[in-house]
Order: sequence, then C-alpha cells, then structure tokens
Amino acid sequence: MTLTLDRSKTSSWWIVLLLVVMVCLPSTLHAGGGQMTLRINDTMAEAGDMAAIVLRTYAPRGISQGQICFRSASAARTQDGTGGPFATLEEVIVFSEDGDAEVIETFDDGTQTTLIEFESLSATINWADGPLAVLFFRLHATLSPGQEFELELDLADTFVFDADGQPISLVPRSGALEIRAPGDPYELSAEGDDVGPGEVAVLGVETSELFEIGSGQVVLRYDPDLAGGLPTVVMDPRHGSASFNVDDSVPGRVWVDFVSADASLNQVPGQLISVHLPIATDAPIGNQSLVSLDPLLTQLQDPQGMAIQLALANDVLEIVEGGLIFADGFETGLAPWIVVQ
Repeated sequence: MTLTLDRSKTSSWWIVLLLVVMVCLPSTLHAGGGQMTLRINDTMAEAGDMAAIVLRTYAPRGISQGQICFRSASAARTQDGTGGPFATLEEVIVFSEDGDAEVIETFDDGTQTTLIEFESLSATINWADGPLAVLFFRLHATLSPGQEFELELDLADTFVFDADGQPISLVPRSGALEIRAPGDPYELSAEGDDVGPGEVAVLGVETSELFEIGSGQVVLRYDPDLAGGLPTVVMDPRHGSASFNVDDSVPGRVWVDFVSADASLNQVPGQLISVHLPIATDAPIGNQSLVSLDPLLTQLQDPQGMAIQLALANDVLEIVEGGLIFADGFETGLAPWIVVQ
C-alpha cells in the first residue's frame, strides 16, 4: 500500500474548527500552563508497511515549543533479532494553526527511541485539541501477525511550553502497535464520551491505522432521550481533506456522506468524524447508553470505488457528575467486532 501525504499547510479551515471548540470548551480554550494529557493512539500495520504513530491531546492549549521522546518495547523480539518494530523513521509532522511548526527529529533503531524537537513562533501548536503530531515509521518486514509492541513516552525527556514560555505539565498515556495479518478487515470504531448534564458530548468515528479512503457513508446512533439539541458534525482536515453532507433528521441518528477527492482522508488515523452533541440538562447521572455504527448502512470505498472490508466496534455515552476532561472510549468497545463488506 502506498500513501501520498499532503504536506500543504493552510489555516483557513481552522476557523470553523476553532468556532466549534470555542462553543464546546469556553473555560479551557488556549489556557497556558496547567496540565495536559498527551496520548499515543493505539495503531496497527502490516509487517514491512508504514505505520502512523499519532500523538493527541484532549483540550486546546497553545504550545510554542517542546520536545517529545518516546520508545517502543516489544513483548517478543523480532525474527531478525532486533528488539522493536521500527526499521526507519520516514517523516514527522507537527500541526500548528499558522503552519509554522519547525521540527527536528532523530531515531535510534538500536534502542527504538525517537526524539522530536519542535517550535512554533505563533505558539499555535495544539490550538485545537486532537492530533498534535504524527510520526511515520517503516516497519521491519520480518514481523509476525499478532505481535504487539508497547509505545510509551519518556517523561524525563518530554516537555512542552505555552506561549509565555511556561511549562505545561504532561499526563502521559501509552499506546500499542499491533502487527495485523494481510487481508484482515480494517477497524472502524464508534467513540463515546463521559459528560455531565447540560454539557456537550464529543462522539466520533475513529480509525486506528493507515488505509486510503475515497468515499463512504457512516451512520452513528445514540440515545435520543439524552440529547439537548441537534448535533454538529466536524471532519478535521488534519486527518485529510473531504467534502461531506449530514442528515440529522432522525432523532438519535447522524448520517454522514463524504468524498475525499484526493484520497487523503485517513492519512492521519484517528477521529475522522466528530459529532458534538448537546446533552439535556435533566439527563440522569449514571446513565450509560450505546453509541454504535449501523452495520447495514456504514460503508467505505477505496479511491477506485471498491468496498473496504471493515470491523466495526461500539462504545458508550455515560452521564457523569460534572463531566470529565476527555473521553477515550475507543479503548473500550462494548460489542464484539462486526465485520462488514
């Protein structure tokens, strides 16, 4: 599989995304200092292929500069005797609103340690939460399907600063790389949230690995009794470009049709579709409801128009006291995987 990465940097699309963020997170928008969760997303890739390691946050907080160090640790050594999955580091992208992020990267294949240093004169790295950086690695061709590798941050060599030069305290969250078997379906997951009554839940549709998407339709279902208003749908262009239409005329259902004319969608795996859902002020605390992808209506096509085989997973929307800082329901799918063609 060959992926062509879109390296063009534009800022106009941030205006729409930033407006959504300002509505949803007015109390934390671009706050300096403080604490920030930095997560390495779980991912999958075939031996010898490209793997995308995505580092993401859960709240917008402008960053001017920083350094991130992470490494992989293997459960079992590779067949060629190396201690980790990565053969070469091909590229690193750090996202900033003004497109001015400068990056220096180093990779030691012996220790499987990667160090990236970055700076944005406009301090607009992480101006909107979501993918902060993505690292593209070529995997060793000798890896075996089913092998798993832990991906962890080294906090001793990881630090970031806000626009005023103040350090931001990081809460690290490790991820994992799994070697997939050729021909296995690609994972597509509904993502839930933990949110308080009267707040805005961020539901989503998420991928966990690189594969090219030309078009598709996704139907996300949730409990309409918990809604306090109509949902708003966002497709973050950091994951690739796409034009889309939304049908929310049926309560509890969001239908999204989309086309990626340049097949760049999913060039950065993660939450391709975000659904911002206002929650009713009288939503009962402790309520847990299913957030699911409709297996009969959800489908993706590759750039040639051929159906992509998918494994779908569901998640939960939970009403909690006062809400939480972030949700990561992608890790806790409720239902067994549903394979659709």
